[in-house]
Amino acid sequence: MKNFKLFQLWFLIPGVALVATSVLVPLNYLYAQLYWTPTEAIITGTVLNTDGPEAELLTLMDFTDGEGVVHHISEDEERETLTRGTDDQHVRIYYDPLDPGNYVLANYGRYLIVLFLPLGLLACYLGWPREDA
Repeated sequence: MKNFKLFQLWFLIPGVALVATSVLVPLNYLYAQLYWTPTEAIITGTVLNTDGPEAELLTLMDFTDGEGVVHHISEDEERETLTRGTDDQHVRIYYDPLDPGNYVLANYGRYLIVLFLPLGLLACYLGWPREDA
């Protein structure tokens, strides 16, 4: 019979979350790279957004989809690392051809989240119920 103690949930729950995050985030980004259309957005400027509880600096960008429609997007520079394109005024992005408003910035550092996998597996091991002696 397995002996389960309540404190083991402190290891098991974060461990499962770390494993899920380190698998799902890179797979989602890989899907965008494989099936979405790569393009470059041109940086048109920056604006200070003061609508929320704290001010944030937004980078304004424009990109043209396959049908020639220009889309205006904005990203928080602190949240995303911008992968530069052909020059300093262009940023690499991937967009969904069926819904061009759905885009993701090219950020190869998202694959580094796989480093959470060993920590998650260790936490799951420490939180797993033990056999009675």
